[in-house]
Amino acid sequence: MKIEYTKLAELIGFVADFVSLLFVGYEIRQSNTIAKVTTEYEIRNNQSAANELIMTDPEFAALMAKWADPNSEPKGGEMMRAYAFILRQMNFWSAAATSYENGMLTDETYDWVKEDIQSTMSLPGIWLLTREVINLRSAVGNTSIMQLVTEELDSSGVPKETDLDLQAELLKN
Repeated sequence: MKIEYTKLAELIGFVADFVSLLFVGYEIRQSNTIAKVTTEYEIRNNQSAANELIMTDPEFAALMAKWADPNSEPKGGEMMRAYAFILRQMNFWSAAATSYENGMLTDETYDWVKEDIQSTMSLPGIWLLTREVINLRSAVGNTSIMQLVTEELDSSGVPKETDLDLQAELLKN
């Protein structure tokens, strides 16, 4: 009789361990889902903030329109705003790429980010400055997402070397 109680206790212990492992697995899956949803939200929220800037700041919206002109080349304060905008976009794209590469973004959202690159790179007034930023920050240009930016610039005929002296301009301001 004692043996039967021992075996029953072992069986109950095994079942309890198995159920607790299932529960832990469920909690891990739920945590991963929450992390993915949060990442998706943050990526989209980040880009919404940029869109709000364009919608609510007429001066910045006018700059964006100016940058759509192929003959436009930002100078002085405009260059600083363009530089800050490009860095902001690059940070956004890099964060999205890192999230995607680590399984935290859906294909749909990553495709949306790539479309954002194409949209931003449709502003010829910031092409040279974008190339210069990539050239100055070599580590940035080595990521897969920045290679997409480089491909967009290459397909638009933007020279690989620029005559912009971005470093001097940054030091002046």
